[in-house]
Amino acid sequence: MKISTSSTVDAPPGEMWIVIQDPENMPAWNPKCIRVSGTNGAGAGAAFEAAFSMGSQEQVCLGKIVEWMPETRIVFSYKFEETSGKKRLIRESFSIEPVGGNQSKVLHVVDLTHSGLPRWVQVLASLLNRFGRKMDPGALDGIASLLK
Repeated sequence: MKISTSSTVDAPPGEMWIVIQDPENMPAWNPKCIRVSGTNGAGAGAAFEAAFSMGSQEQVCLGKIVEWMPETRIVFSYKFEETSGKKRLIRESFSIEPVGGNQSKVLHVVDLTHSGLPRWVQVLASLLNRFGRKMDPGALDGIASLLK
């Protein structure tokens, strides 16, 4: 199950890339991210630890940049481990393309296929994302606010 959102942002791809490509910037634009630490390098293969607010709990994961195409596309993977030892994986991608002038179109995709969430929760999240009213700012809102 994938949840997709897109937006046009008033910034060229290079400026967007500066914000998105460094995992340590994530808490500034991702409202669910509490902190990022231990980033080892940049580009594909760079690893880091991230903590996310999931409801009333903080969940720590091992993050990794699995795809890196400067100013065009980046894919993060997040491995969460439950107390039962079962691992959960979430992938998050950003695809950026220039749109006339100083604007960029950004496609944000969160892949919950291997997240460990029950199928009904994944379907509900997808339906709410597609048809529901937006309640809280998301990652694209955070990125856009940093680029103003």
